[in-house]
Amino acid sequence: RDAGMDVEVGGPGFGDPIAVEPISEIAGVVVALIILFFTFGSLLAAGLPLATAIVGVGIGALVTVGATAVLPLNSITPTLGLMIGLAVGIDYALFIMSRYRDELRQGRSRPDAIGLATGT
Repeated sequence: RDAGMDVEVGGPGFGDPIAVEPISEIAGVVVALIILFFTFGSLLAAGLPLATAIVGVGIGALVTVGATAVLPLNSITPTLGLMIGLAVGIDYALFIMSRYRDELRQGRSRPDAIGLATGT
């Protein structure tokens, strides 16, 4: 050691942790709920696609957390997975709801319409 010289550890790996706030995710869910409400005209019908998407995203998040034990993942991966999962889940639920309503308009009973819509 040289006299008068201090050596310290630095860099981004040793700094304060970055606070991650899920504001964009919450905003995305709220905007999706508003759009779905105006699309379907009912809070229940708007909530069903969101509920199925959230269940799918939850399962995906569990898989992602499990994968972090084995694989190095980028810090943006969970957010990206959440947004893509919500989009795909809502899109698929909209497809099923649209098909269900089409089957009802064609005069099918509710159980038959449900079966045909989900069997697609």
